Formats: sequence, C-alpha cells, structure tokens
Amino acid sequence: MSGAVRLLLAASLLLALPAWVRAQAPRPSPSPSPSPSPSPLPMASPPPSLPEAPIVSGELPPAGGRPLAGMEPPPVEGEVARLPPWLLTVRLRESYQENPRFVEGENEENTFVDSGGVTLSRTFRGSRGRLTLHGNGNGVRYHDDSDLNRFGWAAGMDAVQRLTTRTTLSLSEDVVSAYTRESSVLTGSGVLLPLARTLSTHGAVEVAHQPSARNTVAVNARYDSVDFPEEDLPNGSELALGARFSRQLSATGSLDLIYVHQRSMLEAYTQPAHSLHLGWAGTSGPRFSFYLAGGATYLPETDRTPSEWAPFATVEGTFNGRHGSLSGRYSHSVSQALGTGRVREGDMVSVGVGRDLVTWATAFAHYGYSRSEDVFDPTFVFEAHGWDAGVRFGLTRGLSLTAAYVQRRATEGDAPATLSDSAHLTLAYSKGF
Repeated sequence: MSGAVRLLLAASLLLALPAWVRAQAPRPSPSPSPSPSPSPLPMASPPPSLPEAPIVSGELPPAGGRPLAGMEPPPVEGEVARLPPWLLTVRLRESYQENPRFVEGENEENTFVDSGGVTLSRTFRGSRGRLTLHGNGNGVRYHDDSDLNRFGWAAGMDAVQRLTTRTTLSLSEDVVSAYTRESSVLTGSGVLLPLARTLSTHGAVEVAHQPSARNTVAVNARYDSVDFPEEDLPNGSELALGARFSRQLSATGSLDLIYVHQRSMLEAYTQPAHSLHLGWAGTSGPRFSFYLAGGATYLPETDRTPSEWAPFATVEGTFNGRHGSLSGRYSHSVSQALGTGRVREGDMVSVGVGRDLVTWATAFAHYGYSRSEDVFDPTFVFEAHGWDAGVRFGLTRGLSLTAAYVQRRATEGDAPATLSDSAHLTLAYSKGF
C-alpha cells in the first residue's frame, strides 16, 4: 500500500470516528511550553517544542538554543510523583517530506517516511526521594531513499534524594544514539549539520540547601559530549561548574544570582568561560508568569583566541487562559555549537500558542528563529527558522492522533537557503501500570 493511500486512509478514519468515542476522550492540554521557571544556570532559548513527545529521542526543530554555560532545572518532584510506576508509550508516524537530505538551493526530491518508537520508564519512590529509569528505541524508513533508513536508541535516569530536611540532591544521566537532525544537543545551537550518526552523553548533578525558608544556595555541575563515529565532523564536549543563590522575595517573585565556570573542549583547543547573571522570576495574577535575566559572559584569552566579553539576556513569559495559552521567549547568549568546532554568539526567539477547539481537540502553532555568529570569526553567520502547526485529537484515554505541518529553513553566509517541508500523521498511545 502506498504512503499516499495510507495518509488518505488515516484522514478518513479520523473523520469517521463515532461521536460517542470523541465524547469519551479526555480533554487534551494546551500545547505551548509550561510556565517559565528560573534556570539554575544561564540558558539560551530552547528550541520550539513539538506538540508531543518525539518519536526519535531529541527530535526538535532546528531554531532553538543550547547553553554554553548551563544545565536544565532539576526534575520537579510533584510532576514525577504523578507518573505511574511503569509508563509505556508507543508512537507510529506517517510523513511526507520534501528535501529529506536538506540539500542547499532548489530541490525537488520528496518521499514518504514511516517511523515508530517505543519508550518505557520505571519510577521507584521512597520516603525521601525517587529514581526514574527510561529507555527508547525508534526506527525511520524512507520509501525512496533507503540509504537514509536508520535506527536510534536512548537510555537514561534521573533522581531526587532528600539528604536532610533542608538539603536535596538532584542528578541525571542520558546516553543517546541518534542522527544530527534528531539530537536536541545539536539542533539546539541552530546550526544545520550534515546527516550523520552521533553518540551523545549528558550528565548533571546539583546539591541545593535551604538555610532559611526564603533562601536557597546550590552548587551544580553539567557535562555534555558528542562523538561522530562515522563522519569527519569535530567531536566536542563541555564541562560546567556553577553556584547559585536564590531569594524568595514574596509569594509571587524570586531573585537568582548565578555564576558558572565552563570549559568547552573543542578538537583544536579548550575554551574557558565565566558567566554571571541575575534573574527574576515571578507571576502577575493567576494566569501570567515571567522570567527576566541579564548578565555577561567572559571568554579568557587562549593560545588560539583573544579575550572577549559577551552580554547575556533572557526574557520569557507565559499566559494561560481558560481555553489555551500563549508563551514566548527571547535570549542573547554565548554557546558552543557542537559538531562545528565553534563558539557562537546568537539571538534566539520562540513563540508558541495553543487553543482548545472542543473538549477532544487542541490546535497548536510554534515558531522559532535564531541568528548565530562565531565569536572569533565574524565571517561565519548562520540563520535558522522553524515553525509547525497542527491539531491534536484525543481519541480515547491514552490514545491520540496528531496532524501537523512543519517547515525548516536554514542559511549559512551567502550560500543558498536549505528548505525542507513535511506533513505528519502521528498515532500515540500511553499506558501506565
């Protein structure tokens, strides 16, 4: 059966769903990002999120951001506590993709793509903490470009342990085998790399202590590495050591003072960096939340590069309405563009909106833009755009169908733009036990 016929059958099935099945479906939550929270270390703008967890681990549009000095916030205990001990998720996707090889300039190549993935997680809980183990396996099959067929996997863990009544340990570790277009640690820099297999590792740890009800002090570390076992692309890794002080000013606002020392290990040399910034997180009424941060990054002189100063800034906000939400973020930051051997300074913007159409259907749209320059080589300029829009249908409890359209556009210097469009139908099922 051809890919076109499969797409038509899936669309027909959707239109023919009995009304009583739709009426029993759970209300899908709006799509945009959750309310912003203060990051433990400086963060660049995240890539615009897809409307659902990806089939391929780390699959994201290319116009986001990866921090030079930063680590993700530790998992929220309340969110993890709501997960069942076992959680199984299965996704099947049928896609139509133009320019699957991401060739520069005009390209008329297009193909249907079959993909699927399985994710399994196991959560253990104790009186003082919890541990979550998770794994993912996925495959992609191109109808007309069999050399692009691939398989990926991911495994990881994260844990939170209360050491004392005022001290908490948080840690995480992930290992991902994927391709460059499917790894968020690479697409997050906004630079489009050749299609190549990667093996990436991410680890983070933080110890936070509350000397009083309003104050928190923490020390943390993060490590990232990316290897390209089959391609002649530069491997890279980075280590960040940081400290933060947080002060709860009121029930609706808090301040963070954050320092980070980072070492970016490129193939040719090692680039140290020091970052300091002040952040303010707060809410205005029950529906609007925001996070503002400003500071600077200093890159000391090395035997290959002069010393440089670069500003750091982040502005983000989220509005949650009765039937939808709107979120946006802007940042200016310095980060390592893994896979290029460069340290980049960039501006990044992302916007997301979601709207409940009926109790069983939600419409969503996201847009992301990034502009990057090499800190030490102004001739390297890279721009990337990415947007997606679609509708997610709740069919029955745990079962959903998403129809989406995605466009990606990237330009490096004066080279012709790389443009790729795709349309997806994704069937996802989750079961907790």
